[in-house]
Amino acid sequence: MTTAGAGPAREILPRLHTQLNILVTVLALDGNDTELATMFAGLADTAASAEPLLACVDPVVSLEIRSALTHAGRGHRDNARSDLLIASHRLARLLRRTPRSLSTSQMSVAVHDFGVDPDVRFGVSGSS
Repeated sequence: MTTAGAGPAREILPRLHTQLNILVTVLALDGNDTELATMFAGLADTAASAEPLLACVDPVVSLEIRSALTHAGRGHRDNARSDLLIASHRLARLLRRTPRSLSTSQMSVAVHDFGVDPDVRFGVSGSS
């Protein structure tokens, strides 16, 4: 099965991060329900496309997004915003620590071969 966002990781993850940040802001500003429904639908599509990659590098991002979508569906905006904010922060950390030139398949192989810092998978900061 091929997804629309199965392109390079440098494209799907930053797009997902941007969507998360926009939704966090709109939820804080109390956007209208039609606008939010459209934005959450777009987020769900992008997250589904990024799911295979996120499962390898930081599955918590996907869990937080799914939780946010559930909260949004129930009208719990504050809870949805909180989950989206957590996902956004974890994804930002991942994007800062991952070489942007890797494709999705290369990144998956790198993670499995520990060519990328294995702590990235679990959101652990480097020890110093």
